Amino acid sequence: RSQSCEFYKLAYDIQPSCLINSRVGNEFGDYWIPGDNKIPEGEDAKDMYWETPGTLNNTWGYKSFDMDWKSTNELLFWITEITSKGGNYLLNVGPTSEGIFPEKNLEQLKAIGKWMDVNGESVYGTTTWRVSREGPTKLLMKGSGDRERKGFTTDFKTEDFWFSAKNNCIYVTSLKWPDGKQILIKSFAQLKEETKQEIKNVEMLGCREKLSWKMDENGLHVSLPVQRPNPNGYVLKISPVGTIKSYE
Repeated sequence: RSQSCEFYKLAYDIQPSCLINSRVGNEFGDYWIPGDNKIPEGEDAKDMYWETPGTLNNTWGYKSFDMDWKSTNELLFWITEITSKGGNYLLNVGPTSEGIFPEKNLEQLKAIGKWMDVNGESVYGTTTWRVSREGPTKLLMKGSGDRERKGFTTDFKTEDFWFSAKNNCIYVTSLKWPDGKQILIKSFAQLKEETKQEIKNVEMLGCREKLSWKMDENGLHVSLPVQRPNPNGYVLKISPVGTIKSYE
């Protein structure tokens, strides 16, 4: 414990504005690291700052033998799941010995960048909402070895939604566009029942078209537009009447 304290103090003496993660050990650190390529389950991350370090395949740095690249859909899942639980995603890119990023890495990052250009508002500077997600798909990301053994083959459903909040707005992220135009977000029925709040506006990030929607005892019904702002799902921005409760 004394060594952890000494190291912790040394870093602050050199750079007082730095942040040190929990890997310094012995319950020191400014924020928690659950593990490499690991997302905490349930309420494990409640009431604390945390960050998941992740990789674009299964290994750190550049490994010529590791071609198990994460797809755009999988990387967006990691970003969305971590955001919904209030965490930060530290995504590693490993250059070759010549300092060159593999072409696949560049493709991945460009695809994420295009999604962020449209939907980054739902990620940056957000906090958790009253629930993190709803829907039938449940994935447990227990670490690098677990991901390498099991792979990532889940087909997300149109009923899968993740939530985040910022500036008195609630963001609803879906990673799959429905075959039809109609969706139902059930968690908003609980919002009205528990807080008596009403919804005053529903819009889709990156879409200028006005959306049709209605609330009933089952939740929020939304009619989606024909044009898709991005091929990898969509994000709805919900503006309620009154101030939403902060869940930081």
